Amino acid sequence: MTESDHRELLDTLDVHLGTGCSGSATATRLGVHRNTVLHRLRRINEITSLDLDDPDVRFLVQLALRAYRRCGALARPVPSDGMHGQV
Repeated sequence: MTESDHRELLDTLDVHLGTGCSGSATATRLGVHRNTVLHRLRRINEITSLDLDDPDVRFLVQLALRAYRRCGALARPVPSDGMHGQV
């Protein structure tokens, strides 16, 4: 799986959980067809075996995604001007 595929699945999962697991709302937010969302969710299930019908699992996955995104943002290189993203 490419980096782009990985990011696409993570984004789909993140948006899907954020929309209360609505396939239609996820598709709209991502700008893709609903069937594309369903295909990606099946792929996520094949890879992870997560039961996204379980509210506890959904909560833990959402928490893990937030931590992953936050750590990814913190791991970005500091700009050479020392401004750290300040305007």
